[in-house]
Amino acid sequence: MVDEHKNMSSDDEYQFPQDEYVTTGTESHAAPEAVADQGVVAASKSVRFKEIVDRLFGSVLFRNKRILGAIIATLVLIIVFRFFYSNTPVPVKPVVQEQQQPIEQPSNGGMLNSLDALKAHSSQARSQIATLQGQVTDMQSAIQQLQTSHQQLQQSIEFLNSQIKDLSTEMNKVLSAAKLKSSAPQVVYHLRAVLLDRAWITSKNGETKTITVGDKLTDYGTVRSIDPQTGIVMTSSGRKIEYGPNDR
Repeated sequence: MVDEHKNMSSDDEYQFPQDEYVTTGTESHAAPEAVADQGVVAASKSVRFKEIVDRLFGSVLFRNKRILGAIIATLVLIIVFRFFYSNTPVPVKPVVQEQQQPIEQPSNGGMLNSLDALKAHSSQARSQIATLQGQVTDMQSAIQQLQTSHQQLQQSIEFLNSQIKDLSTEMNKVLSAAKLKSSAPQVVYHLRAVLLDRAWITSKNGETKTITVGDKLTDYGTVRSIDPQTGIVMTSSGRKIEYGPNDR
């Protein structure tokens, strides 16, 4: 009965807009006849429109109440169902614990052995470094000795060069003098008169000289002997001074 009454009231509410449309239609037909009352008619239309909207939303809300009731009942059933099944025990799988392997801790003996090995290695490294330093020092001293010997060798080479230059200059002088002597004609003397220890000689140029034993003559050397019997004067060069072919 209540539902029928609600349906009847809702039908009445939905029939009300038709009446409104009818009244608005009649008012629209009557509007040309009453132009002076347009403001009043517009105000009444706005009021009627608000009433229609309120009634429409009221009917919609009334229908939505049924839907809301059904949704709430469904939610209650779901909650009861979950509560019922939550009390049932759920089989739990046993957790397998992994056995951790024991960590081997280093023994004190191993650490001591490693320290001893490090000490021995460091001592060996120090000895090697000392040996290398000694070798480097020896090499430096050897290099210094080589440098000093090189300097001495350079000095001796310079001295030899100077000696060679001096010898070459002297040789050039000797050679030049020999060339001059070889190019100049030899002087030739002839005997003009002779005594026991004295002789008179003349050259091709007409030069006349008196000589005794021990005198020096150009191109003849030193007078060695004077022989008045043979008329020969001997010199150190081996050359003889004799009478000319026309002087005897």
